[in-house]
Amino acid sequence: MGIGTALHYVGSVMLFVAMVLTIVVDISAPVVKNITFINLDLPGDADARMGVFGYCTTGGNGGDLVCSRSRVGYDPAKVLEGVDDADFSWGRADTTEALTRVFILHPVGTGVLAIALLLSLLPGSTIASILAAVVSAVAFVINAVAVIVTFVVVNLLLGEVREGTGDGRYGNAVWISLAAAALSLIATILLLFTCCAGRRRRARENRKSVRY
Repeated sequence: MGIGTALHYVGSVMLFVAMVLTIVVDISAPVVKNITFINLDLPGDADARMGVFGYCTTGGNGGDLVCSRSRVGYDPAKVLEGVDDADFSWGRADTTEALTRVFILHPVGTGVLAIALLLSLLPGSTIASILAAVVSAVAFVINAVAVIVTFVVVNLLLGEVREGTGDGRYGNAVWISLAAAALSLIATILLLFTCCAGRRRRARENRKSVRY
């Protein structure tokens, strides 16, 4: 096995790992309560956790977590106002509600990564290798945008809560999504490198065969 082929398979493995990580993010709260974008500690011993498709909250006095149904887009300001009577600014409330709809890019990125992985595993096909690199690049862009939007929403919520008497912190899904985006970028670079290197090698072999 040549170096180029080995690097190509490394890129495929990274695509697989990135896809698994994005699946973990996709099942964040309200599906899995302990996988979250943000964990908020609110007055009155109340808590709120938010993920891709919804949120989980407790009332005061440390009650059990109650989760929303899964849906595309939700209103974090309304959620927090219902838990501890927080008073969000209109600008932040409208912005965070609109941006949660962009969270749908997380599962979209998962699907695109799956396509890139399948293309990268097709044996001996130059076209498939090129397509795998291109689709992997698209997956990176989608995941990068999703990560940026997630950071924006989390920071807006943290800023609003900390202006009051609450506190909060980044959830584990933020870092998982960041790692997935980084892996998809590295995989894209490897696939592009091995694809271009393979084309140059085949071109040299063709020139040699013409000579002889």
